Amino acid sequence: MPLVAALTAFTRPASSTEITLYGVVDGYVAVNIAGSQLKSGIQSGGAKPSLWGIKGSEDLGNGWSSHFKLEAGFLLDNGEATPGGAGGGLAWHRESWLGVSNENFGSLSFGRQYTPYFLTMIMIDPTNMSLGGAIENFCWPGAASVLGGDLNKNIDLARRDNSFLYKTPSFKGLSAELFVSLGEQVKDSGKQSNSLGNSYSIALEYASHNVMLRGVYLYDKLSLKIQGEDHYQTVLFGGSYDLGVTKPSLIFLKKFAKGSPETPNLWAAQLGASTPLAGGKLFTTAAYLRNQTNKDENAWSFGLRYDYPLSKRTTIYAGYTAVINQKKSSYVVVPGAGSSLPFFADKAGLNAQQIFSGINISF
Repeated sequence: MPLVAALTAFTRPASSTEITLYGVVDGYVAVNIAGSQLKSGIQSGGAKPSLWGIKGSEDLGNGWSSHFKLEAGFLLDNGEATPGGAGGGLAWHRESWLGVSNENFGSLSFGRQYTPYFLTMIMIDPTNMSLGGAIENFCWPGAASVLGGDLNKNIDLARRDNSFLYKTPSFKGLSAELFVSLGEQVKDSGKQSNSLGNSYSIALEYASHNVMLRGVYLYDKLSLKIQGEDHYQTVLFGGSYDLGVTKPSLIFLKKFAKGSPETPNLWAAQLGASTPLAGGKLFTTAAYLRNQTNKDENAWSFGLRYDYPLSKRTTIYAGYTAVINQKKSSYVVVPGAGSSLPFFADKAGLNAQQIFSGINISF
């Protein structure tokens, strides 16, 4: 019997485990003009964020797998970790989650994760929400931005802590996502609240070989009231259609709130296209944001970027992007999430424009 047991141990199929170390290093030079103010510098994270991470999976058998991902951002120009802001200073600012999946039942993960809302923008925007994308320039500042979240806790709508994400399997191109993020806030009584700071979202997707459509509903419960506002809701829908010669796309979002100056109602839309050109890709975008609460705080934005691969892992890029503000709006040219901070203007109402050129290496 001992011999049989030993032979069984050696002949039992081993589970398949895969661990991957990966990253991106991206740097660019930018010249920014806001009104009559000219600023320039070496920046980090233009076409792609500078980051590194570890991810892994294990085949558990019977169609089941376990997965994890740990990802951190850094700034190429000075070596610092991802700058302050929502999640700034965390060891794994970008992502830290683990979960399980099954080909028949879908996947469930939990930890610090991207929201379906922001993932939808990344999937549809030609630049993947990076430098040169028009709607990217509306990701700042604060509640008047398309990523405005719970300002009491400096939390935006890109990622959320203490979150659960369930993804259904795809059925004839249709799939859904359910997302819950727990605020874990303490009430004035000293007891932990079951609702303050919570976020709930559902996303629906249809994808075929050349069409992708997504819609998202988001409900965000604030950790503290702001001028009587204790929650807001946002809807976003969009899609892309690959024509071969070009791939046009559309994003539209609407934020519903009580409409105080600190938590305004707003909507934004972007038209974009990704076009193969001379061995690379040309990205063109145009966007408009309308603040429905505060007067003279609307803005327009435009972006143009060309990416050219020098090899499988190295890409050079260059482009131009601009923001046209009304006299009370303060939007600026914004790099991708987790990249260098924008060049800020000294006052509201200044138009901003930027030319840039950079390179990135993926490993």
